[in-house]
Amino acid sequence: MSIAPSPFAVRSVALPALLAVIELPAWWGLSLDHTLLVLALLLVLTDVFFQSDIPTHLAWVLVAVVVARQFDVHVLWQAVIGVLAWFALIGFHYLLWRKVLTRISERFAPDTYRSGASGLVGQVGQVKDVDGHKMVSIQGDLWRSAGASELPDGARVRVTAERDGELVVEPVAPEAPAGRAGGEGGA
Repeated sequence: MSIAPSPFAVRSVALPALLAVIELPAWWGLSLDHTLLVLALLLVLTDVFFQSDIPTHLAWVLVAVVVARQFDVHVLWQAVIGVLAWFALIGFHYLLWRKVLTRISERFAPDTYRSGASGLVGQVGQVKDVDGHKMVSIQGDLWRSAGASELPDGARVRVTAERDGELVVEPVAPEAPAGRAGGEGGA
């Protein structure tokens, strides 16, 4: 009479054989779990310098693998635990991490994470008439704007806000000619 092996018996043979392939060299000095955590930390740190969620998402996958490996259960349960850990980390990423990262970047490098129309707040541009529509030219790009329709072509404007992809602008006072210090100029 033969007894079929339990899934735990298969796991005890197959999983260590699989992990033996990922065996790290002795000179490295860190376990696989610690190596994955160090790699995850490096990926998270790259998110501080580059505006991309891809490295951080990969880091969360690595952390979820490490979390799942900590449980001595069947490999399918480890997969379920890993997926649940990954979902929890993604929730953390979007609910907290991005806000913290944005605050840090605004404090040390205010213009790092600004792009598109919202990155133009404070910039000075020029009103252009394009096919009967008043647009604002900033850094060589034309933008739709609120507040430029009543201004003459060529007027200088400053972007005060961005609303629904349109720039909110106000006219900029013309600069005084060089050599004249304010006042009446006279005697």
